[in-house]
Amino acid sequence: MERRRGRVEGVAQGVGFRPFAARLARELGLAGGVRNEGGAVVVEVEGDRERLDAFARRLEAEAPAAARIDRVAWAAVAPRGARGFRIDESDPGGAPRLTIPPDLRACEGCLAEVEDPGARRLGYPFTSCAACGPRFTIVEALPYDRPRTTMARFAMCAACRREYDDPADRRYHAQPIACPACGPALTLRDAAFARLAGGDAALAQACEALRRGGIVALKGLGGYQLLCDARDEAAVQRLRERKRRAEKPFAVMVAEVAAARALAAVSALEEEALTSAAAPIVLLRRRGDGLARSVAPGSARLGVMLPATPLHHLLARRLGFPVVATSGNLHEEPIAADDEDARRRLGRIADVFLTHDRPIARRCDDAVVHVVDGRIRTLRLARGLAPVRVALGSTSVGTTSTSVGTTSTSVGTTSTSVGTVGTTSTSVGTTTSTSVGTVGATSTSVGTTSTSVGATSTSVGTTSTSVGATTSTSVGATSTSVGTTSTSVGRALLCAGAHLKNAPAAAVDGEAVLWPHVGDLDTPAARDALDEALAALRAFLALDPAAVVADAHPDYASTRWAERSGLPVVRVQHHHAHVAACLAEHGGREALGVAWDGAGLGDDGTLWGGELLHVTPRGARRLAHLRPFPLPGGDAAARDGRRALAGLLVEAGLPLPAGDRDLERFAAVARSTRLAPRTSSAGRLFDAVAALTGLRARASFEGQAALAVEHAAEPGAEPYPFRLDGPSIDWAPMLAPMLAERGDARRVASRFHATLIAMIVEVAVRHGARAVALAGGCFQNVLLAEGAARALRERGLSVLLPAAAPPGDGGLALGQAWVASHLASLPRSGR
Repeated sequence: MERRRGRVEGVAQGVGFRPFAARLARELGLAGGVRNEGGAVVVEVEGDRERLDAFARRLEAEAPAAARIDRVAWAAVAPRGARGFRIDESDPGGAPRLTIPPDLRACEGCLAEVEDPGARRLGYPFTSCAACGPRFTIVEALPYDRPRTTMARFAMCAACRREYDDPADRRYHAQPIACPACGPALTLRDAAFARLAGGDAALAQACEALRRGGIVALKGLGGYQLLCDARDEAAVQRLRERKRRAEKPFAVMVAEVAAARALAAVSALEEEALTSAAAPIVLLRRRGDGLARSVAPGSARLGVMLPATPLHHLLARRLGFPVVATSGNLHEEPIAADDEDARRRLGRIADVFLTHDRPIARRCDDAVVHVVDGRIRTLRLARGLAPVRVALGSTSVGTTSTSVGTTSTSVGTTSTSVGTVGTTSTSVGTTTSTSVGTVGATSTSVGTTSTSVGATSTSVGTTSTSVGATTSTSVGATSTSVGTTSTSVGRALLCAGAHLKNAPAAAVDGEAVLWPHVGDLDTPAARDALDEALAALRAFLALDPAAVVADAHPDYASTRWAERSGLPVVRVQHHHAHVAACLAEHGGREALGVAWDGAGLGDDGTLWGGELLHVTPRGARRLAHLRPFPLPGGDAAARDGRRALAGLLVEAGLPLPAGDRDLERFAAVARSTRLAPRTSSAGRLFDAVAALTGLRARASFEGQAALAVEHAAEPGAEPYPFRLDGPSIDWAPMLAPMLAERGDARRVASRFHATLIAMIVEVAVRHGARAVALAGGCFQNVLLAEGAARALRERGLSVLLPAAAPPGDGGLALGQAWVASHLASLPRSGR
């Protein structure tokens, strides 16, 4: 007779793992017990060796689908002569780790039950079991047990208690278990939040309001959603006016996959995404005319979701038509999560509120995904997918870094030094250049003012370390060195993320935890939401961070938060972090990173956005970039592509198209160094092409012009000409033929995409890259991402594309964690 203790690490709480372990032990005739302990599950089993071995094998092989087992550490302990197997009380001791899965879509068993006239949960909107239901949005502390969730206020009735205690029942130890007799209940309220109806009558009246063209605010898993009839143009227009969202596409919810197919083409992978436990919004190729024009005006794609909860399922079934299902907020504000906040902020938008009395522990918007390059990839990390854990790696970095290629390439009379980071590299060509590498690569400022990446930011009483403030003299390249160290296990970091599409993160014990989407930080409400998210992240993991990691831009709200935190601040250059996020997700150590987006502060103090960086754990070197051009009005150009177009034409010395007074005015501004900062932004190139072709001159939301160019384009076009001039990728040769063809928007858009792909391939081949990471917001573009990946693979290169984290700013905190975790100079901290 033997007894063994196993510690199961990973996502093992909240997925029915303890009931599974108990059933398996009883099936094999083993005694012992299982419990949650801190952030793990501990199981002890006693019996003969053969059965213990079988238990250990099957514990991992047959674990619940929602579990993620990182490792099981077994140890022999003294036999106790125990009988029977039980689920023991949880032990909150030990260091907390993120072990709770995201919220899980209602399973088929629960959905069948709410439709079963003979079931006691017929029509009950909060039905769940050990395999599905709310998790992350109800848990308040670890270990995951009912008393530490927002279900604690609902005492189980006798019938639910019997199910909870029955090892043969699928609700055995299901923490959110509830029924109409003891669980949460629906309430319908008017715009002033006065009660109108309860229970099934509340659902029935909400459905009737939708049929009549009303707007319903529905309390979902992670916050309120705004619903209206997606076929009713007047209703959709009212929602747009009240929400202040002029044109940005809305998502729609349908009852089943067949209804989704009536609106859009659905591939096998897209169906897998729709029906997954995450139940995200999936971007699909539109077809048919079954929706109001204003649902997704001018968009070739449609965001579609299936019901995530029994409440959504019951509503969708009763209606029988698609409904708009969008975040419960004013445009650019965070989603409303608690009832008072919803009443205050949504009372002027919604006609009625369909709410309930189960509190939401933390806000979590709906996740968004799409299929790119044969894989489901995240665009917004949120409900159903977040939070996500990513290993940061703990292998020693060493004292040298392998180069992107094995040789240096001479381009004309200027040589490009690829060499080894931190050494002297001599190129082959007519000019010899020296790479400064690690000399002075990390600057530390202690006191009230710190200089970061060519800009000045104020840091109140903190220590600030800048990653990316050194310029290498190798062909104008910029080199960032982050030291010679290995990842420090146990050193905790908070990562504040970006200003737009913010999602913070933490780094601890060699892995990063990426928190759900917060959103753009332009409003006070959004900045308050960031405060809440970072406080929750810190409290949930019991972190005592050694530092806060932030973007190098001093004006980002996330950077200002870091400066106010009172902790040491590490600043990581924006595009370095984009590539690092991709490397972290793929477990990579080195790549040529193509970081293309709208803008980020560069190491030289200018606006970058068309970068090709050699990234390793030691740092980043700027190998190439799009030729900079003046951007009239700076940030204003993000919403008016004519500004970028004027800057390109002035930079290239080409005449303006006749008769456009606004373009002439912007060109005059472009000639002013004070009013037109220089940028290498790929995103602004898209805006300029949209303006040139008439696809979209002004944008009402970020990325609208780029979407128009993407949707107009087709694969397989001939590239426009371009030049590589040292590290500069010169786009100017493409402008003249583009001007000549501007009357054919489809041709210009197609050739423009082909040109960008050719630029990436040319630089990668020239520098002898072996792996290429495609990162930054521009690679949300399906045609660009798939075209670049295909072309690079045809040249024998390995391609890394983000999947678990968004390619844009929503994944930036993951990259910040990866970069900072390899720094040598951080103080150590407990947790």
